[in-house]
Amino acid sequence: MPGRLLRALGGLALPGCVLFAACMLAWRVSFVAALPERTLRLACLAVIGLGLLLSTVFRRSRLFFAFLLLFLTWFSVDRLVPTLPTPGIAQAVINATAALLALNMGGLALLRDRGVISPPGLRRLMLVAIQICVVVAIALPSQARAAALLQRSFVEPRFTQWSRIAQPVMVVFAAAALLLLVRLLWKRRPVDNGLFWALTTIFFGFNTRAQAFGIYVTAAGLILCLAVLETSHIMAYRDELTDLPGRRALNESLLKLGSSYAVGMVDVDHFKRFNDEYGHDAGDQVLRKVASKLASVGGNGKPYRYGGEEFAVIFTGKSVEEAYVHLDRVRKDIEEAGFGIRGRDRRKRRRKKGGAQTEVTVSIGIAGNARGKVEAKEVVQAADKALYRAKQCGRNCTIAGEVAC
Repeated sequence: MPGRLLRALGGLALPGCVLFAACMLAWRVSFVAALPERTLRLACLAVIGLGLLLSTVFRRSRLFFAFLLLFLTWFSVDRLVPTLPTPGIAQAVINATAALLALNMGGLALLRDRGVISPPGLRRLMLVAIQICVVVAIALPSQARAAALLQRSFVEPRFTQWSRIAQPVMVVFAAAALLLLVRLLWKRRPVDNGLFWALTTIFFGFNTRAQAFGIYVTAAGLILCLAVLETSHIMAYRDELTDLPGRRALNESLLKLGSSYAVGMVDVDHFKRFNDEYGHDAGDQVLRKVASKLASVGGNGKPYRYGGEEFAVIFTGKSVEEAYVHLDRVRKDIEEAGFGIRGRDRRKRRRKKGGAQTEVTVSIGIAGNARGKVEAKEVVQAADKALYRAKQCGRNCTIAGEVAC
């Protein structure tokens, strides 16, 4: 339990929190503060450019738009604001830029990756263009009333004097950060991690001296770059449907096993018939349910999506007998849990079947390598043969080794 808790906390804090803390310290270091503005500007643009390239190559459109927003924010604060005629107009542009960045970051967490050069992507680009026009319009003297709305105070100004942005904008940042934090705690996805820590970093960038803003934007860009790479790694090694490690991750884990381990092969019973009767959406729900049960298997077993309706579970340092106890308990849990069919035609099915509940069972085969004399591939094949015997024995059972029917 402590190990799982540490891994969960690490998933929430890393790598964004580390880069955020490094950024907080970096601009206080004398040699960083002494770097020429041109160097800091080039570093910032290089990181954002790299992020735009990576998100395009790996087709992470949400992160592409996050980098685009990051660039526009930097350009507005670093290049546009110093050219404005009065401090009041400059402050209005900073407030509008900060508020729109927070709103967009929160919105990106709720969207899906739908491409950049696609109808949804083009609509998002159009929305960004409209927001650019809004920021430019705020700088016009005729929009003084709109600018004043962003500068209103809800509490005594002395409580927020430390901030360069107005109180309404701080509320927008707080709401967006809360949304991203909830998404991060719920989904624990790299994209949500990157958006949350990038927004946090930029918030502190808005509340520090102007010369350090580029450093904070660079740090936020690095956070998002790592989110792109981590997301792409997960897409390669993790099954999207069940959120379990996939076949490639299993193959790599098998190469790293020691001399003593057990492997369980799990197969959903009558899965094709279930798909034909209830539809593929219901079949996907079954796979997710079985995966969630396997994810909580005891004995430090690690489950993988093997392919189709089949899963594999590795027990490092465990005997076949020990693995049998934990896997058979999961089998019984799946059998006793029942399964509620969800979908658009649920009412029709309920009338037809007399209820929304149906039974899901699995068959399990286990093999082990107690003395390290057999290759992992052979152990998996032995577990597969034990699974086949479990199917022959009537399904919904667990068979280990050469156990007869």
